[in-house]
Amino acid sequence: MKISIFAVGTRGDVQPCVALAKQLSNNFDVEILTHKEFKELVENNDIKFCELIGNPANNWDEDRQDLNFKEKLESFWRVWLEIGLKSCKTSDAIIYTPLFSIGNHLAEKLKIPYFPIIFEPNISTGEFPSPYLTNNKIYTPSLNKFTHNFAYYSFWINIRKIVNKLRREILALPEAPLKGYFGKTSRNNINYLCCFSKHLVTKPKDWNENISFTGYWFLKNNENIIFDDDLNEFLKNEKPIFFDFGSFSHFRLKKIIEIIFDDLRKTGEKLLIDPGKIDVTKFDDFKNVKIINCKIPHKFILPKVSMIITQSGIGTVHAALRAGVPIIPIPMIPAQYFWGNKAYNLGLGVKPIKIKNITPGKIYQSVNTIFENSLIKQNLNEMSKLINSENSLNNACSFIEANLNKINSTNI
Repeated sequence: MKISIFAVGTRGDVQPCVALAKQLSNNFDVEILTHKEFKELVENNDIKFCELIGNPANNWDEDRQDLNFKEKLESFWRVWLEIGLKSCKTSDAIIYTPLFSIGNHLAEKLKIPYFPIIFEPNISTGEFPSPYLTNNKIYTPSLNKFTHNFAYYSFWINIRKIVNKLRREILALPEAPLKGYFGKTSRNNINYLCCFSKHLVTKPKDWNENISFTGYWFLKNNENIIFDDDLNEFLKNEKPIFFDFGSFSHFRLKKIIEIIFDDLRKTGEKLLIDPGKIDVTKFDDFKNVKIINCKIPHKFILPKVSMIITQSGIGTVHAALRAGVPIIPIPMIPAQYFWGNKAYNLGLGVKPIKIKNITPGKIYQSVNTIFENSLIKQNLNEMSKLINSENSLNNACSFIEANLNKINSTNI
């Protein structure tokens, strides 16, 4: 059987898909459809690669006033559907990340099962509100459900015309239902893969067995990363603060970077930087600062740092907690607020700091809070054990196999 995985987005979206593909390849023929910049990552893990031209995530750090994101997304989806129709002709199922949210329409055309990947709990429930709110509040059950439904239908209204246009012109399918596909009825029929830890988000009682909390899919690195002599020397003795903004760097962050660095200098701590797209060369000559290549996996670098300053995307948060490293979140988008708030509420880091609220002293204060709060370290030790004990990849593969077997037996 062949499974096609559409891994659309940043490295944080793609890398867990590679981990899942490696595990699935023990029993299936697996292909990953993703962007050119991840070709090496995919093929180095012995997975078949098919290129999806373009990547909307590369535009996220642009000023939205100069960006028609919906128009760009339509052009990407059009090309990806055409690629999918050719590449997935012999596929028995597809799995897809949120930025390829039209994956169900492709599966409908191909008449095969599909599994949406969920990177935050955005399926309607009465137990907590939509993760796309940034205020860190819990409401009444009815209001919690309303926030989920409002978020979904706001998105659906914005893309419905595009989706129907692509269904007609590319897939030769009738128009989609007026209310879309992911309402109350569909919630109980779609097989969701929730790629996050049950120790961070408790599965709601109003979610059925078709929604699987697998745990986060960490990529098992077979290679032995060897640090250069300078980095090894830098990491001796005291652990540095790790300032990591990886593959996504927002234009607003660039405007306040000097405030952050001024605060970090005042701490007197060593600073390790993974700059992503941000130019930090002017800070390279500061005492106790080391800039590293962003390709060093978190698995190898996080155990050697005292804390991490991060946008708090799902992958970085799970990697930090697995390593027992406290988090200072500076989120840029709603999903990052959700994971930053989740870490804070569980006593695993400090309260997320909005970009507009970063003033001199804010980062300095957060660093001191982590150093002075022994309970954070205690909580992290417990959470690290829990996350390391999750058999997430086996959980995901077992869920996929069980549902494919059930579908196949029904069709016999």
